Amino acid sequence: MRCAELGRSPVQLLADWLAGGGTPLLRQADSRFVIFTQSGRSAILLAARLWQISGDDEVLVPAYNCGSEISPLIATGAHVAMYRVDDSAQIDLADLRRRITDRTRLIHVIHYFGRPTDLTELAAHCRERNIKLLEDCALSLFSGTTGRTGDGAIFSFYKTLPACSGGALMLRHPPSHSEQLVPNHFRPTAHEMLALLKKWTRGWLGALPQPAWRPPSQNEALDRPAASWPDIPSDYYCDPNAIVHAGSRLTNGAIRRANVERIVRSRRQNYALLQRLLLNAGGPSL
Repeated sequence: MRCAELGRSPVQLLADWLAGGGTPLLRQADSRFVIFTQSGRSAILLAARLWQISGDDEVLVPAYNCGSEISPLIATGAHVAMYRVDDSAQIDLADLRRRITDRTRLIHVIHYFGRPTDLTELAAHCRERNIKLLEDCALSLFSGTTGRTGDGAIFSFYKTLPACSGGALMLRHPPSHSEQLVPNHFRPTAHEMLALLKKWTRGWLGALPQPAWRPPSQNEALDRPAASWPDIPSDYYCDPNAIVHAGSRLTNGAIRRANVERIVRSRRQNYALLQRLLLNAGGPSL
């Protein structure tokens, strides 16, 4: 794909804006209740609030995470504990079950790299224990099978679409109480438009830098003590009193105008390329 496709041209931005006046549709939604938010992280926070997760509760999360998706759950005041994920990015169900206690109210699962994880057994166990199951579909926006098993699912649109923001919370059942979302005002939307236009312009001018990738050496990353690893970016941390904003009109338009088949085809090609690069990279084994 051309570098320019990382951004949006003025014509594309105008088309997104005009299309954003209507409500987008999600492939996975079917008859589920969908709330469009400013990001996937805010969708997680919204789910926790709608399900009234509090300091008296426990939340189980995968040990393999980037921190951003865990921060909203920590912000609720609940005790957050991690369960094991194996080297195939699959849930260790035996380990997860051992960690469930009488306080466990929510289990968060991630569909890594957009590849579906079989949640049939876990979902049945959660229903027996009256535990909410939240699927993280941040990288599986147009998957045909993710987001349909749990009590809720979250999406992060800018990980797949040419957008700077946007997420959604999809619920199996409408919430018992409402959470007022603050409208996304023009100023942040205008900032998104400029950022996307800048990427498009730099791409067509051939000025978009292409960083060279190299495999890590034996002495890098994995060999460093954990205490020396860098912290997650400051904006990954979630304020317990954070306001949840609604999705922007610009992102809603990009969703409605998205060529789903083309996006899925391109992502599969990119995944296959990354897989080939990693297989030939050498370096330390994980």
